[in-house]
Amino acid sequence: MITNTVEYTEIRSGRADGTDVMRRFAPSLLVLGCIVTLTGCSTPTAHLAQQGRVELIRQGSEKIHIPWATVQENDEGFVVSGTLRRRDSVGTAIWTHVDITVCDTAGAMVRQAYSEPIAVPRRKVGGLGHLTRFRAVFDAPPPKAGSIQVAVCFDTHEPASR
Repeated sequence: MITNTVEYTEIRSGRADGTDVMRRFAPSLLVLGCIVTLTGCSTPTAHLAQQGRVELIRQGSEKIHIPWATVQENDEGFVVSGTLRRRDSVGTAIWTHVDITVCDTAGAMVRQAYSEPIAVPRRKVGGLGHLTRFRAVFDAPPPKAGSIQVAVCFDTHEPASR
């Protein structure tokens, strides 16, 4: 009688045939496989501002600032991306967009792009989030030792000038 109880416990815990062990660890292995696949297949990008190849100038406004922005080189050209955040914690969302201007070493404008209109929500006191992302893609590399100006803008631009 004692032997039957021990055998029943071993089979139920999965030690005898291994099926319960696989059921227990399958979700963890699936998540681990997804993480390895996603991070292993992505191509590394060069952060041009951190390498000192371009200067990144952030210009916020009275109500909205740019806490984070980066310039990354990819196969087609480069991408300027970052986040916007409200300075105040009252009112409704503020609609804005971001002007991104690429300048050469003399300060002359080479290219310009605009983000899509963005609604920046009010910031809740004590909250960690409330960041709104922006992104602009350029099809040619930036000039060496040039600058990229990222500015919050409330003006409307003509569609033909985009």
